[in-house]
Amino acid sequence: MSFFRLLSRVSKPGCRLLSSQSKVYEIRTYDIVPKDYGRFLALSKEKLHLRLEVSKCLGYWLVDMGGLNQVVHIWEYDSFAHRAAVRKQLGGDAKWQSEYFQPVLPMFAKQTNAMMYAFDWQAVQDPKTSPGQAGMFDLEMYSFDEMNQTTSSKMKAFTQETSQAGVASIGVWFTDVGQAHQVYRLLRYHDGDHRREVQAIRQEKYGEGLGEHLRQSKLIVPAPWSPMQ
Repeated sequence: MSFFRLLSRVSKPGCRLLSSQSKVYEIRTYDIVPKDYGRFLALSKEKLHLRLEVSKCLGYWLVDMGGLNQVVHIWEYDSFAHRAAVRKQLGGDAKWQSEYFQPVLPMFAKQTNAMMYAFDWQAVQDPKTSPGQAGMFDLEMYSFDEMNQTTSSKMKAFTQETSQAGVASIGVWFTDVGQAHQVYRLLRYHDGDHRREVQAIRQEKYGEGLGEHLRQSKLIVPAPWSPMQ
């Protein structure tokens, strides 16, 4: 379902997925050339502050399980125009280009991104007001045949039950650009054993899933420069 179809349904009672004031979120996944992974991390630790100063980053994570030599980061924008302005600013920033962007370009094996909106029933945690705590981040990805209010309601109930089990829900988003009808959930567990316990409960109650045709998960850890720890 396109952004405009979603937006047209905002005014219908019980069918709200987003509003015209919704923030725009971009999730980026980079596959790093294995031999360059160490150099990429070192250069990012030294220079990525140049990018973080320009626009809001929710977090920047290193994939521990569910992908090799991968990093995932999520950025928040006020609008698509805001994102375009940021991109233009970075394109003209000589220091950013020469000290970081151009040097890391050959280190990328693959880059993917998607534009997302947060479900209106789930506030996205702000790294400035969400102090770091020990734990394990889990980035879940669900692919559905259609994105509609039924899907939203199922995901809402599922997320609320997960929270009752002591899992911190950082954000829940649905895609608009990129793979269609996809939901991302970013969770923080106490540790691996806590995640295993919650997964066992979920398997017992939602053995058939939520109606998705594909579900993936990545266990991720914050990079040293990540705003969210």
